[in-house]
Amino acid sequence: MDSPFKDQTVTILLTSEGAIDDDGVPTPTTTSFSWRGVSVQQQQSDEEVDGRTTVITRYRVSGPPQPTITALSTLEWRGDTYRIEGEPDTRTGPLRINYTRLLMTKVSG
Repeated sequence: MDSPFKDQTVTILLTSEGAIDDDGVPTPTTTSFSWRGVSVQQQQSDEEVDGRTTVITRYRVSGPPQPTITALSTLEWRGDTYRIEGEPDTRTGPLRINYTRLLMTKVSG
């Protein structure tokens, strides 16, 4: 039976340089796909006030292995965009629990 905590879907956005335009500049290409069966748990939320209010919120995300996710990937969840903090941890093998785990961060303000 699946865990009731792994009921979220996160969209992974992968950006590559793509084709070169007429000016010789690479045109970014973004590919998106769904990462289903994911657990998203808030870890920390900080508020900084220095002339303006900034809120930094971190979530721990874990789910089925996704070796295509890198530290440069962008994630979307519940209508918001998140950056990955550090390098995602993907573990696979015949005698282990297979998963990918990472921290994602949103900065508001």
